[in-house]
Amino acid sequence: MVEYEKPAGRYPTGFSNSNDIGAIIKAKYIVINGIKIDKNYQDFVPQTFGRWTAIGPRFRLNLGHRASYFQVCQCSCGTVSVLDCCSLSRGNTHSCGCLQLEQVGQRNRTHGLSRTANYAIWRSMVARCYNPKVVKYHCYGGRGIKVCDRWMEPNGQGFLNFLADMGPKPRAGYSIEREDVNGDYCPENCIWATTDVQARNRRNTIYLTALGKTQPMVTWIEETGINRGTLRDRLKNGWSHHDALTTPYIVTGKQIGRAHV
Repeated sequence: MVEYEKPAGRYPTGFSNSNDIGAIIKAKYIVINGIKIDKNYQDFVPQTFGRWTAIGPRFRLNLGHRASYFQVCQCSCGTVSVLDCCSLSRGNTHSCGCLQLEQVGQRNRTHGLSRTANYAIWRSMVARCYNPKVVKYHCYGGRGIKVCDRWMEPNGQGFLNFLADMGPKPRAGYSIEREDVNGDYCPENCIWATTDVQARNRRNTIYLTALGKTQPMVTWIEETGINRGTLRDRLKNGWSHHDALTTPYIVTGKQIGRAHV
């Protein structure tokens, strides 16, 4: 026979984690705080209440002016305790507390990707649109630029949707880019682009049209080799895009460059 007199549990009627569960099940009776509980294996049927599983029969315990029924239960994590049968049947208790700890941990973990480069890009995108303390807020949220609802869903789902729609950034040097600089951040308006490409797609980017195509001024400078200052001066003085780009320019009597035609 196994007896457990005044166990060192958290509650006056509770077992401590160190109790031998197997011994409790095999014993003919158990003693809880001096009260002998006979175990009837024929009538005892294990029941499950959330994470609790009954490992002993119901018993009556007088508590002051009333009597209540209790039952010895084991949590799925291994903790053993004596619980009020009313609380068990009503669903007031589901575990020894391990379930709540797991749920809190899960909320804190969300997606587990908060330290990745892709998450940093998503977080910066959101901050530019919704945090007035961000340096460039006036260029984004201050102008009414928003992040689509799908990418702003709570509990980390917004970032997961962003990652599913855009995929991870191709490699270092890429960031999220809006093709329409006046449009919102959404799957239809965003691409992964290098900083060089992004520099050509700003609100203050100057576009020039000549030779049958329109492209940023910086692209024309790269293609033609024309001096940036010369081109700006010509445009400032009223030259047409075509003439500014195709007219040879002379320094100290020598022709040092002309547009490719």
